[in-house]
Amino acid sequence: MKHRFSLGITIYLMFIFLISCSEQEQNIQFDNPDLNYEGRIEYGADAAVFSWSGTSVTMQFKGTGVSALLQDMDTANYYNVILDGEVVSKIHIDTLKHAYVLASGLPKGKHTIQLFKRTEWDKGQTLFYGFTIEKGGRLLPSPAPKKRKMAFYGNSITCGYGNEDFTGKDRPFGYFQNNYEAYGAITARHYNAQYHCIAKSGIGITVSWFPMIMSEMFDR
Repeated sequence: MKHRFSLGITIYLMFIFLISCSEQEQNIQFDNPDLNYEGRIEYGADAAVFSWSGTSVTMQFKGTGVSALLQDMDTANYYNVILDGEVVSKIHIDTLKHAYVLASGLPKGKHTIQLFKRTEWDKGQTLFYGFTIEKGGRLLPSPAPKKRKMAFYGNSITCGYGNEDFTGKDRPFGYFQNNYEAYGAITARHYNAQYHCIAKSGIGITVSWFPMIMSEMFDR
């Protein structure tokens, strides 16, 4: 009888523990194999480093909200937040390491979140440490990688330089750049292909608007 009582208490405590765990936030580290990256990315000890236009990370999860832990090396980078295939917001990253809420108050169920770098590499690097899924949510397995791969090398039109400066002033600030709406990203989405963008506004094959040409940059 005593052993049965002890077993019952043990099972009860395990049940309470499992419920408690399910109600905690779930931190998903940058190197989790169920995260899907696209673009040319450097992986450090603590974070993934985003530099090139169009670099992205995608996660599937069940839950009602998600945030990302980020830190910028400058203050000029902007990212699209893409929820279930739709751009829902634009976020500006600063030099302080902290969590950015990407989505909250979502219907319970399966969702896909993508963080997509709008700005080009001269706006500086961003450190991506990982995602946090709100209480009660959980990470879902990553889908199979896209079979097609497309890489685009180019200059300002490939970056999406000033493509959201609707005043016609052609201003160079990161706020007005959106690589997601540049031709390369649009083409890759059309063909459901992995997207890689190696581009810099003003760069050329034999001469550029600055002391670097594409042959010196393309393999970085």
